[in-house]
Amino acid sequence: MTRRNQAGITAVEIVVLLLVVGVLTAMAIPSVNGGGSRWESVLNNARQLQLATYNLSLDYEAAGEPHLAWPGEQAGSYLNWIASLTNILRTNDICKLLSGPGIRVRPEDMFSMEKTAVRVYVVTKNSASNTVMISSAHFTNTPTGGLSLQSSAKSYGKKGFIVMEKGGDGRVLMGRYVGNPEVIGGYAPLCQ
Repeated sequence: MTRRNQAGITAVEIVVLLLVVGVLTAMAIPSVNGGGSRWESVLNNARQLQLATYNLSLDYEAAGEPHLAWPGEQAGSYLNWIASLTNILRTNDICKLLSGPGIRVRPEDMFSMEKTAVRVYVVTKNSASNTVMISSAHFTNTPTGGLSLQSSAKSYGKKGFIVMEKGGDGRVLMGRYVGNPEVIGGYAPLCQ
């Protein structure tokens, strides 16, 4: 006859309990956030673009090409950045990452930043990690501050904007933070 330890619970029971709690939490979060998934989709896309850019920089450094160490600084060109991304991502994947609510990027559109849901900024390798790398399309950084959000702008109007920093930190910010470098982080010239 086997004796069961009645003083505690087993490791299997703890794992099952954690899994159940995790599943219930995952199901509850979207209903709490409401419309937040629109913001999250662009923020997640920007994060994927930042990771792809970071991986490219590591590849270039490993290959001994320091002038390409951070692809965003290749002659300060959006086109060069997109061309770099095509080395590691498929065209359709790049189009999805450049898309957002109300803005669907097609392969022929991905070479024009004016047709994407995000804006990309030149980031030099030696700049601080909190330098802005990507923002949502309706917010434009300039070296002296941000431009006011327009209510008719795709895809969020005046409600707010997303910012993804070179170091990988991303945030959804309310419109009142436009032009506040203490909140947004460093500015960098827009890739043309």
